[in-house]
Amino acid sequence: SERPGPLPLGDKKQQKEIEETIRQRSIADAVMPEVVEEDVLAPFENDTNPETGEIGGPRGKEPTRFGDWERKGRVTDF
Repeated sequence: SERPGPLPLGDKKQQKEIEETIRQRSIADAVMPEVVEEDVLAPFENDTNPETGEIGGPRGKEPTRFGDWERKGRVTDF
């Protein structure tokens, strides 16, 4: 089963180059190491924020200081 793709080029040499480039990039994408997110903020003692007293809340700067909440790149606007 062939995957859908662009229409073939009229020039067979160019078509082979394009197919080879696509194949090489597919292989490179398949062998890339998985990105692991490092947790750079140390956990709070007893899981309690010493500044706010919040238990189990997010570490670091107050996420709602600009009126929105961001976690791992996803933003929720209040």
